[in-house]
Amino acid sequence: MKPAAEILSVLSQRQRETLYWFVSGNTTNRQIGDRMGLAERTVKNYVQMSFDVLGVWDRAGLAFAISRYPGMEQELRREFANKENQ
Repeated sequence: MKPAAEILSVLSQRQRETLYWFVSGNTTNRQIGDRMGLAERTVKNYVQMSFDVLGVWDRAGLAFAISRYPGMEQELRREFANKENQ
């Protein structure tokens, strides 16, 4: 299994930020879009690209994949924790 940092390095900063908001409990495209100042459709595209990279088909698979890679959630939180208060 690849390290979490290696998997995350394949994603753009916006894709990683989308994952960050997902693991932070913002589970709909609208919620994530509101947090990031993006349209729902843009968020949908970022989420779909994350599905492709992680080899999953849906959000349940995404949650499982994130939990499968030790340190992935922590890496995302470390990178984007300052976004919480913005």
